[in-house]
Amino acid sequence: MGIEKIVDNEFTKLFEIHSGVLKQKFNSRRINFYPCSDIEIAQNTIMDLVNGFKKQEGKTKIGFADSVTLHQLDIFRIIGELENCELINPMERFDDGKYKVFGELPAGKLDLPRDQYFKLMSKLWDKMRESLNTDIFITGANAITLNGQIVSTDGTGNRVSGMIFGPEKVIIVVGKNKICRDLEEAIKRNRNVAAPLNYFRHNLKHHNRFDNPCMKLGYCTDCNSPRRGCLKTVIIDGEMEGFKNRTHLVLVNEELGF
Repeated sequence: MGIEKIVDNEFTKLFEIHSGVLKQKFNSRRINFYPCSDIEIAQNTIMDLVNGFKKQEGKTKIGFADSVTLHQLDIFRIIGELENCELINPMERFDDGKYKVFGELPAGKLDLPRDQYFKLMSKLWDKMRESLNTDIFITGANAITLNGQIVSTDGTGNRVSGMIFGPEKVIIVVGKNKICRDLEEAIKRNRNVAAPLNYFRHNLKHHNRFDNPCMKLGYCTDCNSPRRGCLKTVIIDGEMEGFKNRTHLVLVNEELGF
């Protein structure tokens, strides 16, 4: 047995231990929990959930939040092949990184006067609101704790809004790298890891111009930058009894997203 296989077995064992703890914690908080040993099983689990939630008659509205994890799992394409579904993905982009909701724009870096830029952004925000009035909402999350909490941080708040209220069913997908010991560790992870990586991602791929202190220092300074995107943190401690079948957390034995 090679060293690579030994390491794989060790990480698999740790995932199984974490999954056992998390299943007990999340189920006690009325959050449905699905550990998946690989990407294919995760894809099938998500599709089984979506098909189980679909309306018997008429179109099912499915909303999305922006998520590197969902891209890595190819979920946008897979769900796009379903019949009788209306997909609402505000963050859908052209190949050059610009939002499709903006419409066709010249190739290259987006360089518009401030008023024109925010006029285009208003279209995006309208689409975000539309995604919150859906039958199913699919998103990633920044962190989960071994105490059974889901912790996410947003700029505009569309993702965390959909998690806590609006859509009838919510599917949250995370990789094993999002597991944190407790709430303090989760919040630190969101600010010091997820936030700067997302800023770099948007600057490099999506024509944004984030220039926050964490991007230069490598850690959060709790800044008041006008372009700070980690302004709204939501901690989900569970669901009320009447909503025990609303939130569905899929944990994948892979390092996914930020």
